[in-house]
Amino acid sequence: MAKKSATKRRGAKIKVQPKEKPISVYDKWITYLCYAILVVLPLAISRVSYDQFDLVKLMIFRILVLAAVLVWLAKMLKEPESVSWSWREGLLVGFLVVAVLSTITSIHIPTSLHGKYKRYEGLLTFITYISIYFVAMQTFRRKNQLRILMEVVSIVGGIVALYGIMQYIDLDPIFWGNVPFEARRSFSTFGNPDLLAGYLVLAFPCAIVAFLDANKRRWLHGVSAFILATGLVTALTRSGWAGALVSVVVVLVLLGRGLKPYWRHLVAIGVAMVLMLSFMVAYSLNNQLDIIGKFKGAFQLNSGTALGRFEIWKAGFFMLRDRPFFGQGLGTFRLASEHFETERYVRSVSGTTVSDNAHNYIVQLAAGGGPLAVIFLYGFFIFWMIRAIGARRKTSDTTERLMIVGAVASVAGYLTVMMLGISIVGASSTFWLIMAAVAGVTSRVEPNYRSYKITWSQELRLGVSIVIVLVTMVSTGIAVSMYAGDVYFVKALRSSYGNQRELAISQFNTAASLYPGNGRVLSNLGQTYTKWASAAMQAKDSKNFDFYANQAVSTFERARASEPPEVDYQIFLANAHGHLSQNDKALEILKEIIEYRPHSVPGNLLSGMFKERVNKKEEAIEHYKKVIAVAPTHKDALTRLIQALKDTGRNKEAARYTKELEEINARAAAKSKNK
Repeated sequence: MAKKSATKRRGAKIKVQPKEKPISVYDKWITYLCYAILVVLPLAISRVSYDQFDLVKLMIFRILVLAAVLVWLAKMLKEPESVSWSWREGLLVGFLVVAVLSTITSIHIPTSLHGKYKRYEGLLTFITYISIYFVAMQTFRRKNQLRILMEVVSIVGGIVALYGIMQYIDLDPIFWGNVPFEARRSFSTFGNPDLLAGYLVLAFPCAIVAFLDANKRRWLHGVSAFILATGLVTALTRSGWAGALVSVVVVLVLLGRGLKPYWRHLVAIGVAMVLMLSFMVAYSLNNQLDIIGKFKGAFQLNSGTALGRFEIWKAGFFMLRDRPFFGQGLGTFRLASEHFETERYVRSVSGTTVSDNAHNYIVQLAAGGGPLAVIFLYGFFIFWMIRAIGARRKTSDTTERLMIVGAVASVAGYLTVMMLGISIVGASSTFWLIMAAVAGVTSRVEPNYRSYKITWSQELRLGVSIVIVLVTMVSTGIAVSMYAGDVYFVKALRSSYGNQRELAISQFNTAASLYPGNGRVLSNLGQTYTKWASAAMQAKDSKNFDFYANQAVSTFERARASEPPEVDYQIFLANAHGHLSQNDKALEILKEIIEYRPHSVPGNLLSGMFKERVNKKEEAIEHYKKVIAVAPTHKDALTRLIQALKDTGRNKEAARYTKELEEINARAAAKSKNK
C-alpha cells in the first residue's frame, strides 16, 4: 500500500501539458516561406548581373518577405489573433525611428535608403529584416518548427561550405575570373571569404546541436558540422575563426554538465576536427596556401590588415564626431570615409582603395546612424541573448534546450564576426530568422511577452494592412528594378566590348533608369565614351573625338549628380575635361576633390599633370610628392616628379628619386624572375 501511495504522490506532481492548437494554413505557408529564405538565399547566385552574389539575394529576400507579410495580413484580416510583443521588440521600433531620421538627414538619401552597391544595408533592408522577424515570431510557436529551422540551416550551410572547399582544392566548376583576394580561398556563393565566414559561423552551431539531438538524421548533421569546420578553415578568415571559437565556447558553457550523455559524440567531433586541421595545414604548405601564416597574422596588430582596420575605425570615429546625432546616413560609410580617411590608412593600401565598410558593425552603425542606432539595435541583441538563456532554463524538453543553445551560439558567433566583418543579406536574413524562431517558440515561458488582442474595426485593420503592403511592395519593387538595372548593365558592357555603340548607349541608359542613385552605371558609360574618343583621336577623326569627349563630360556630370559625395566620378569628370584641354575646369574640380579627400592618389596625380600643362611646375611637384608620401612605389608619379624636378633645375633632388625608381624596377624584375 505504501508503494502505491508513493506512486500516487509522484503522479500528482506530473503536470498535464496543454494540447497544442493545430497550426493554421496561414501559419504553414509563412513557415514554408521562412524555410525558403533559409534555403534559397545562401545558395542564390546570378551569372547575368554585374553583382553576381548580393543583389540577387536581396531581390529574392524581399520577394519572399513580401509574400510572408501578405499571408500574415490575410490571416489577421480573416482570423484576427493575438500579437506577441515585449519591450525588447520596442527597441527595434526605436531603431527604426532613428534609422528614418538618419536617412532623412543623410549625406546621400538614395544610398541611405538602398545601401551602397554590393552591400544594400540601407533603411529598406532593415525594415525587411525587422518585418520578417516580427512575422516569424508570431508564427513559430512549436518545438518542431524550431528544430526543422536549425536542421535546414545546418544542411544548407554544409552545402555552401562544401562548394567553398571545392574552390580551395581547385575543383570549382564555375570560372569566376580574377578575384580581389588570395587565389583559391573559399568564397562559395557569397563572393568573398569574409562574407562566407559570417554565414558559416551561423550554421556551425546549428549543425553541432542537430548532431547532438537524437534523431534519424544525426549522421547527416555530423557530416555537415565537419564540412562547415573545414570551410571555415579554407576561407582563411580570422573573423570567422574567432566567431566559430566563441560559438563553440557558448555551446560548452550553456550545456555544461548536460554534455555528459554526449561525450562520445563530442570525442568524435574533436578527433575529426584535429585530423581535418592537420590535413589542411599540411595541404596548405604544399600548395602555398599559408594557413599558419594567416593565423599568426591575427596577432600582428601593427601591420597588414589589422593596421588598416584600426585606421578605418578611426575614420568611423571622425564621422561620428562630425555628425554625433544621426550619423552620416545608413550605408554611406564609403562615401563619407573618403573625407575622413587617415593618411596612415591610405599609406597602408598604397592609395589603391577606399574602405566601403567599417569592418566593425558597431562602428558601421554609429558612423551611419548615430549612437542611438547602436544602443537600440545592440540593446535588442544583448537582451535577446539574455532572455533566450533564461528561457532555456525554464524548459525541460531536451531537444528544445539543445536548439536554443545552438541559436544563442549562432547569434553570439555572428556578432563576434561582425566585430571584424561585414553584414550582408545572405547571412543576416538567417541571423534574424533564428532569433525570431527562438523568440516565438519560447514566448510561452517568458513573463515579459504579452499577447495583444487586435480589437480594431475591420476598416482600420484594412487601412493599416494597405499601408504595410504598400511599403513592402515598394521595397520589393525597388529591389527587382535594381536587379533588372544590373542585368542591363552587364548587357551594356558586353555591347560596348563588341563595339555595338548605339545598343550599348541605350542599355547603359536603361540600366541607369532602373537603378537610380547608382553612379557606377553612368560612370562606366562615361568611360566607354572616353574609350571611343581615344580611338577617334588615334584615327585623327576630330569630329567623332569632339562628340564622344563631350558626351563623356556630360555623362560624368550625370554620374556625379547621382552620387555627389563619390570622389571617383569627379576624378573621371576632371580627366574628361583634360581630354578636351579644358585645364582650368579640370583643376577647379580637382581642387574640390583634394579639399574633400586630401590624400587622394589619382586626385593629386591629375592635379600635378594639369598644373604642368598650365606651367605651374612647382605646384605640380608638390602634388607628385603627396602621391609618393602615401604610395612610395607609384612609378608614374615618380617618373613625372623626376622630370618636373629636372625641368626646374633641381637635378640633385631628381637624382635621389631616380635612384629610388631604379631600386623599385630592380625589385620588380627580381620578383618576376623568381616566379
